[in-house]
Amino acid sequence: MNASLLSLVRSHIAARPDRFDAAQWAWANNVQEVVQEGASPDAFRCCIAGHVLLLSGAYTERTLLADSLIYDAGYLGRKAATLLALTLDQHRELFYPSQWGEPFRRDYYLAQAPSQEAAVAVAYLKHFLDRHAPSLLEATDRAADRAPLPLPVHLRVEADAPRTRA
Repeated sequence: MNASLLSLVRSHIAARPDRFDAAQWAWANNVQEVVQEGASPDAFRCCIAGHVLLLSGAYTERTLLADSLIYDAGYLGRKAATLLALTLDQHRELFYPSQWGEPFRRDYYLAQAPSQEAAVAVAYLKHFLDRHAPSLLEATDRAADRAPLPLPVHLRVEADAPRTRA
């Protein structure tokens, strides 16, 4: 399993809970404008699999939005599972909150705000990594305490982007 990539996904969701939505492969307020005209996504969000595809560099927000309109959900999930080198059972468990063990499943469905959903996902990802790659999670948690993870350019928000003088 590519636990390093999954750990990066976990860190990104923790840092940017506003970009997480387990119920959407990819979503933006202006999806049509993004796909048809190349506009910047407004309020972009995606699920764990979507984060895997973005953070691996396999997709941009625009291409993820476009493929989420064309292909069924299984296609994107399979691509993300391949990037993570998951077994079929791990794939089903990881990407579908209905398959998460307790208390994570219950906490996810009882969450009353997107930030709560993201917090449950972060906790679940830790649990998943603890079970499937415990030594890597411990090492990445120590490293995360020392330095923030850089985000790919296409995932930076305006506040994260380098400033230039006009």
